[in-house]
Amino acid sequence: MSCPICSSHRFRKLKQYRNQDSFFDKKNICECEICKMQFIHPMPLKDKWEKYNSNYFLNAHGGTDVSPWIYSYNMGVAKVRFKVLSDYILKNNIDVKSILEVGPGSGYLLTVWKEKYPNSKYYVVESDNSVYDKLESLGAIIIDSDNISNIGKVDLIISTHVLEHTIKPIDFLSHFCSVLRKGGGVFIETPCQDHLYKKFHEPHLQFFDKNNLLDCFKAIGLENVLFSYNGDRIKNLIWISYIKKIFVKIEKVTTFPFHTFLGRFWPNRLEFGLTNMEALAIVETSPHIEHNFKSRWVRAFGQKGIK
Repeated sequence: MSCPICSSHRFRKLKQYRNQDSFFDKKNICECEICKMQFIHPMPLKDKWEKYNSNYFLNAHGGTDVSPWIYSYNMGVAKVRFKVLSDYILKNNIDVKSILEVGPGSGYLLTVWKEKYPNSKYYVVESDNSVYDKLESLGAIIIDSDNISNIGKVDLIISTHVLEHTIKPIDFLSHFCSVLRKGGGVFIETPCQDHLYKKFHEPHLQFFDKNNLLDCFKAIGLENVLFSYNGDRIKNLIWISYIKKIFVKIEKVTTFPFHTFLGRFWPNRLEFGLTNMEALAIVETSPHIEHNFKSRWVRAFGQKGIK
């Protein structure tokens, strides 16, 4: 096995992979000695991994049903992503009329996009067919990964919290960006080395830092790149998240505005178009906050070269 980013065979074990599902038994988290990418070892076989992901939401999350609170959280995060994506598109003069989202899940970002741009062609590739009816009801056009060339060229590629589930991240990006027009945009978001603070590591195969994601973008020739760390800083994440969770739960029960004590962790509702519940729900992870240090997520934008 080699590093999934630089193909080096020089890597060292960091820790044992902690899991509940037996699919991930006897695996470790390793780090490449050359590019410092961190990844699972041994990597699952492609056919077995595809079978796992064909029923991903049941295997990894117990299904797709969510409470009103979780729905508000997911919609709040989607609205934050939409805002920063819109800012990048505007800054780089990318005219977007067609989108390909890879791994849309239950379609939260799709929902926000379609509310703003109902006439956009919104293609999706999703490995778990249990969400197909939901995605189609939201206006998505479902396509098979092997047949993406049939849609022609698109203006924007989106894939949030998917790249960490891939066996070969660069091949993944290269495949889907093959249908991106020259000058088109790419939006990727991944966790930032979440094995540093999570009790269980499944179902992630890759553990990105900003530099590793930049290596992926360079490998497929993306330009005008913009990277940021977002959410709570990993250094303080556990105790800060715990404190915020207490405040949020008390406010949910008492309706007393404890969020006034949360300062910058409370997002600007007007800026992102959030409901009160959405704003309160995302306080727990603060996706709207950007840091210069390792934080919960790495958010990345790029543009396909026009030369």
